[in-house]
Amino acid sequence: MFKKYLYFFLLILFSNYVNAQGLEVTGTLTADNLTVTGTIQGGTYSGTLSNGTLNSITSIGTLSALTVTGLINANTISGTLTTVAQPNITSVGTLSALTVTGLVRAGTVSATITTAAQPNITSLGTLSALTVTGLINGGTVSGTLTTANQPNITTLGGLTAITVSGQVTAGTFSGSNYNNVKSLVSIQILAGAGNYTVPAGVYSIEVQLLGGGGGGGGFNATIANGNNFTGGGGGAGGYAVERLTVVPGQIIAYSVGTAGTGANGLGGTGGNTTFSDPAGTITANGGSGGAAGTTGTAATNTAGGVGGGASGGSVNITGGTGGAGIRLNGPLGYSGYGANSMYGKGGASRVSILNTGTVGVAGTGFGSGGSGAAGEGAAANINVAGGNGTAGTIIVREYR
Repeated sequence: MFKKYLYFFLLILFSNYVNAQGLEVTGTLTADNLTVTGTIQGGTYSGTLSNGTLNSITSIGTLSALTVTGLINANTISGTLTTVAQPNITSVGTLSALTVTGLVRAGTVSATITTAAQPNITSLGTLSALTVTGLINGGTVSGTLTTANQPNITTLGGLTAITVSGQVTAGTFSGSNYNNVKSLVSIQILAGAGNYTVPAGVYSIEVQLLGGGGGGGGFNATIANGNNFTGGGGGAGGYAVERLTVVPGQIIAYSVGTAGTGANGLGGTGGNTTFSDPAGTITANGGSGGAAGTTGTAATNTAGGVGGGASGGSVNITGGTGGAGIRLNGPLGYSGYGANSMYGKGGASRVSILNTGTVGVAGTGFGSGGSGAAGEGAAANINVAGGNGTAGTIIVREYR
């Protein structure tokens, strides 16, 4: 009976406070406070550790779960975060490795991808810069190369289109349509009148038109003793240039201006040169002839022929005017020179010679003017003509 009362007494005592160096319980122990200076070994502990530093807890075995409302400081944490969103993790220090099976979102990612093949990287957003030392394979690469010289780009594969605003330099161009790639094939010089047929493989031409040069002015009359005369020089033909898109076999009518004839009066006018493209006619007019000389002893000038105009080209230039004949006081005088053209040299000026007449000099090349005649008489009839101008031309530059 005594033992029974002792057991209940001890039970009441331990339920309020237990302080022991060693405690071994095979059943269940319930206490308000428990102070142990040694080691507690048990299958299950349930309760709350009082606040304060717990430096002696160095291992807590294998936890099935751990809830921490404050801060965890540790050299190594190994485990899996079960909650997807972790807004409070703002820094993870320096990682030696990071394996992510899902998506990584970040303002800035700075690292080196060690695995060569990255089949799951399908978009990199908007990059301000990308440095690649190896090969880039892509269905479409869009951008601007900032470095002008790219010596390592040796092939561009099969291009459906390429636009180049500058110059393309290449050893060989191969293709069937060269509308936008201009390569000079040949040059033709047309004369007379007829039809120009675009050769095979030619898709662009540049035409240069030059009108005929005017003839120099002359004289045909009796000249009193001591008098002289000087004729004016012929004007040069006009000049026009145009670039045309054509197709092989296309036929274009043309006409080249004839030379103005030197005369013993007013020099002849050079003929007009035309090229009748379906888009419009390009024209380079012939130069006018120089004026006929007049006799006398007073100083005066004889007008040279004006140059021919041009129209219909992207470049249109009026030909030069022939030189004026200059009659000085007394028997001395100089005839007008023929005007130079884009492709020709005008006839040279002549000096009046006592008791005779001197014919003008013909121009050379294409579209130049002849010079005027000159002379001085002694109560005799003098009949001399100015020099002939030269015919115009059409120069056709043919491009692929």
